[in-house]
Amino acid sequence: MSVKIMGNVWEGSQAKGTARLVLLAIADHCNPAGIAWPSLGRLSKYVNVNRRNTINAINQLVELGELERVRTGKTGVATTYKITLGSVARDTGVGVDTSVGRDTGVVSEATPQPSMNRQESLLAKANFDDFWKQYPKRVGKGAALKSYKQALKKTPHETIMAGLAKYNPDPDYICNPATWLNQERWLDEQTHTTHASRRTDSRQNSGHLVDAFSRFKSRRKLHT
Repeated sequence: MSVKIMGNVWEGSQAKGTARLVLLAIADHCNPAGIAWPSLGRLSKYVNVNRRNTINAINQLVELGELERVRTGKTGVATTYKITLGSVARDTGVGVDTSVGRDTGVVSEATPQPSMNRQESLLAKANFDDFWKQYPKRVGKGAALKSYKQALKKTPHETIMAGLAKYNPDPDYICNPATWLNQERWLDEQTHTTHASRRTDSRQNSGHLVDAFSRFKSRRKLHT
């Protein structure tokens, strides 16, 4: 997050309502050059509106000349945005095209930009960190990262996280994260069996075994 860019948005943005909140949410994800690539799902959660309203707000910001789509997203890769307020250019030294309604998809030559592959790598790493923090068993991080990148080739990050939110395993039988990803477990139906009931069943089964063993010992004593 760039505190300076957040401050510039507060002071200089002409956007109102949802559009202003969306711009602040994007600013919260920006690097010092005013570049960010949060997903629509993440922005919707930040602003507490649905995806359609988020898209409409982004379009309004582009028309105002306060936001630019540097690169349009695709499956598994979010759109890259650049905040183009005039005050951002003065404070960061970033060249900005302030033409209202212009969505060129090109960054000014004055802006030092990483390659697109680098941006995609950074985005995948950020999304994986989100997955890693929420997964209930953090082992084999390197293998999990490789499996996560493979999963992204066919499934959006949001779908994986939605499946993870439904994952409610017994603490004694949690998949390693790489296994969970390789097996596409985000497609599993949510189980309604509680951990407590599983432990109760386990204790009951153990109790039956103990009772059976006691009866067996008693019968042996009678025949000796």
